[in-house]
Amino acid sequence: ITQYDHYPAYQEANKFFELKTAFSFHVEKRINSFYSIATEFSSGSFAGLRRANEYLGYSVFEPWPNRYEGKGDKFTASFTEADLLLNLNITNLMAYFFETKRGRKLYFDGKIGYGFNIFNSLRTNLFTDSYIADFGYVLEDGIERGTQRKSFFKQTHETVYVFGVRANYKLNRKIELNLDYTVRNGLTDKWDASKMNTQYLTDNFTFLSLGMKYKIGR
Repeated sequence: ITQYDHYPAYQEANKFFELKTAFSFHVEKRINSFYSIATEFSSGSFAGLRRANEYLGYSVFEPWPNRYEGKGDKFTASFTEADLLLNLNITNLMAYFFETKRGRKLYFDGKIGYGFNIFNSLRTNLFTDSYIADFGYVLEDGIERGTQRKSFFKQTHETVYVFGVRANYKLNRKIELNLDYTVRNGLTDKWDASKMNTQYLTDNFTFLSLGMKYKIGR
């Protein structure tokens, strides 16, 4: 469920904004000047909305009859993820193959990896916030749907492929600033609490972050 591909959407009626926040922490071991390996832990949320006119030609996913009101819908998902990553120093690789200068202050990394994502997602009607569907919430008699999350290890989980690029700026020998853009492509169609029969067989979301790196030892 997403209205636009390249910029976030906002629904003024209930002040719903697609952009959400998250954080990540990683430990990285540099093998040589060209590559390093890392483990990364991430946690936060992401969201999306889709107005009714974007559903022309598609059937809306409704596991419970007559829940969708026909005016668009939205979802919010919370996630926790652990990844194993390979980072490639693009600047140094370019310098090695094309005899350009290595980055002294500014350099760029590319990263690819594999991870495990635990999440819960809730989809509601766009204007009324009434329940449509969910993954990772308790569905029992006496409990209103979409109100109580399952315990952490009983929430929905999927594997995920990670790839991205990172700009690094050296402040001194120990500290660097980082600007990171990462795409997470899940082996799932459940992140938006909607399994749709479209050309997109899996879900993905992007994570743009600003951070700091501190070097330990040599």
